[in-house]
Amino acid sequence: MAIESSALPTGTLALLAAIAVPTVLVVSHLKADRQRHRELTAMLNVLPIPFALAPAPGLFQQYVRFADALTKIGRHNDRLFRDLALHRLTTVADEFATMATGRIVFHATETWRTAYQHILETLRVKTYLSVAWVRTNDYWNDAPGRQSMEFNYELVGRGIRIERVHILSDELWPFDEKLPTAGILEWLVEQRGHGIHVSLIRESDLAKEPDLLRDFAIYGDRATGMQELDEQSHTVRFVLAFDEQSRQQALDRWERLKLFSNSFENLMDRIQS
Repeated sequence: MAIESSALPTGTLALLAAIAVPTVLVVSHLKADRQRHRELTAMLNVLPIPFALAPAPGLFQQYVRFADALTKIGRHNDRLFRDLALHRLTTVADEFATMATGRIVFHATETWRTAYQHILETLRVKTYLSVAWVRTNDYWNDAPGRQSMEFNYELVGRGIRIERVHILSDELWPFDEKLPTAGILEWLVEQRGHGIHVSLIRESDLAKEPDLLRDFAIYGDRATGMQELDEQSHTVRFVLAFDEQSRQQALDRWERLKLFSNSFENLMDRIQS
């Protein structure tokens, strides 16, 4: 049964009032704080400089440059210029979106080798697994390729374990021949002599596993690389990936390739026996 206020002593009413008023004020204050927090968050989200980049000074500086450039493009009077700029910016935004997933793409350039070397020089897990899909005698035989091979030999000397599976075209390792052609064989012997663990697969042996026909590498536990070459063994595209999904896919391909491969030592032993 409800209690009539008139039935309560004056002192009790005063006590209830003393409790109720601060409680109402606290609740009102909390609601106001939550509203102010939401408003502040919304304001911060639209500020020209995101606070998320503050701990990364290099990225912060680039963001400032991009924001300034976009502002100037937006103020340009020529509509055609803005339309053309927007088309180019869409391509740039797509590239940024790719990088946000942990991947950096190098197009038709050998500049990827600088990034690849830097990764190998800073490995925590000292292993480098490489797959070379060799379709011409010119593979790794130009100046950048030879420099990379010399760098590989230096890495072995520093204690990094390098394993390389070579997928050889049937022209370079004819089916009726026990060994690859002279130029390729010399290159394989050279690598083995410098401490690289060399394995071989005929391209035709992978006819039912076409997804294994590719150049790729696994750099310790840090990153993977995928290289696309043209018919002259020139780089068309190189994708450097730091995401875990790419690494797991590369490790899976590596394990499957090892089922088809023959170590260079075993191959030579069978020939000599």
